[in-house]
Amino acid sequence: MISMGMASQQAWEILERKKAYWSKALSNDAVFSNLFSTLEIFDWLTFFSDTVLSDTLFSSLISAVMFGISLDEIEPWNILYSIELPTTDEFLRGVLLKIVPKNILDVDPSLKDLFYLLVNSLKPDVAKTIYESQLTKGYYGVSKYGFSYYDPQAVRDFFRSTVYFMTKTPADIVTAKNRVDASADSLDIAPHVVEDLFNRLSMMTVIKEKTITFDYAWFDYSSFSGSTEETVEFISYNLAPEEVEYADLFDAIGGGWFDLSYFDYCFFTEEFEVYDHPWILDDITLRLRDIIYSDFRNRFTLTSYLVANYIPREEREEFKPSDRLEVFDEDTSHSLQIESLVNQLVSDLPPAQQNMYRVATKHLYSLRYGDNRRGLSMYKSMSEDEFKAWWIDYWVKQGLDPDILSRIYDAFKPAIDSLGVTRVRDKLRFIRSKLRSVS
Repeated sequence: MISMGMASQQAWEILERKKAYWSKALSNDAVFSNLFSTLEIFDWLTFFSDTVLSDTLFSSLISAVMFGISLDEIEPWNILYSIELPTTDEFLRGVLLKIVPKNILDVDPSLKDLFYLLVNSLKPDVAKTIYESQLTKGYYGVSKYGFSYYDPQAVRDFFRSTVYFMTKTPADIVTAKNRVDASADSLDIAPHVVEDLFNRLSMMTVIKEKTITFDYAWFDYSSFSGSTEETVEFISYNLAPEEVEYADLFDAIGGGWFDLSYFDYCFFTEEFEVYDHPWILDDITLRLRDIIYSDFRNRFTLTSYLVANYIPREEREEFKPSDRLEVFDEDTSHSLQIESLVNQLVSDLPPAQQNMYRVATKHLYSLRYGDNRRGLSMYKSMSEDEFKAWWIDYWVKQGLDPDILSRIYDAFKPAIDSLGVTRVRDKLRFIRSKLRSVS
């Protein structure tokens, strides 16, 4: 129960956050100030986006090679947008820029068939072996046993999206492993598959930073390993340092190493050259990487305009009640309500622990109802039991008590779902109303 005094305090906090949000994101001054700030870091952004995106893009090819998942399903290959200028009428109604989703297969339809990539760049026998030994999504009564995997959508979302989000966003190796383990445990994914995938992703990150590889390096960022052979030392799934030799980028993606790789999830390439026409693969991957990289850079540069989109001129000139601020108000109000609910169960704990449980509960809310597209599909595909097990397991690994987490989940999940459904509904109404106003 919220007292009148507490309600008044929350109302004041929400109003102050509204003012700050308008001042820093939606006002005319904010639009231009944020644009200039973005331009000031443009050179750093250019380099950062190239290294980070290239790492994630090339790492995610593991899902294409090992599991036969099409590139248009794998994130971030499938996060592409075109930015268009509005018409005069749209601009007067508050549309600063239009952002339109596009499919990478529309950029190059040939990418729908991974075999096209393989046979045009690898030696024919290597390409044939990889293509025929891929695990593909199975269909009961149709697919051949042992050559397919049968999975719920959440497992597929893990392999095509979430595992890369978990391992390629800034975090220490232990946190990344905890994220992956919690997912594998709740979805009952075979441990050896997770271990092999984790080792490759850890290796790919270190290769980018610590070695020079002819098809995957930055001469002003990557450093020589000091060896005449291409070797890399990385932290494995067992949290122990391992050193392996590799020939090239493909070897890191699909090669095998004794005591580290599993027979059904690698191709032993050490004794022969796999490339037949390496420049073809370089041309395709680098061209597509540049498309995605340029797309991301353009969107980031124009973030200040995109954030202030659908705000009429008069609402950018003066702070006043508006639909956009009401949507923001809802997010802030929900955050405060969740904190208030959690405080009822953890008020006897030290302040630092209370805050951890508040963070964990808001994390639960954001995973189910957050706006960030990348990496969240697995959580939204999970069953209720799978999601609860994942969330508790993840936060137990951060040091929280499983019994308290379970009590929070059981007591407040219905209220959180109610808040989340309301948020999604109201945000859709806002977007639809703005689209109708400019159509």
